[in-house]
Amino acid sequence: MTTATTASSAYANELRMIIGGEPIGPDARRTLAVHDPATGEEIGRLPIATTEDLERALDSARRGFERWRATSAYDRANVLRTAARLIRERVEPIARILTLEQGKPLAEGRLEFSRPPTSSSGAAKKAGAPTGASSRDARRRCGNW
Repeated sequence: MTTATTASSAYANELRMIIGGEPIGPDARRTLAVHDPATGEEIGRLPIATTEDLERALDSARRGFERWRATSAYDRANVLRTAARLIRERVEPIARILTLEQGKPLAEGRLEFSRPPTSSSGAAKKAGAPTGASSRDARRRCGNW
């Protein structure tokens, strides 16, 4: 098995929607083919959301928004810092997915995902966590949530 085929088969196992924390695979539903633009090879099948899926996703988003809105600026900053750390730790697999999906060079994919952690870290700092600023101060600096 070639490296491209190995990467493609591993990639195909990852194609899922996540609604309300539940992964939904392509089984027993319509799908959309995903192709490697460099080779034209089909590398996976993406599940297509149904109207019911969209309704569940909207309900989940509403619940998530209410929970996030009630989260302190300090805790939000911790979430953003954790997200930045996870992206930094996972740059390589993320870059490989970009290469498969977009046909871009691996180095370019790595570069693309080396920037967002800086943005997330910066947002975490602005949220006031390091200084213990009030959420009113954080809102003034970051804009309303």
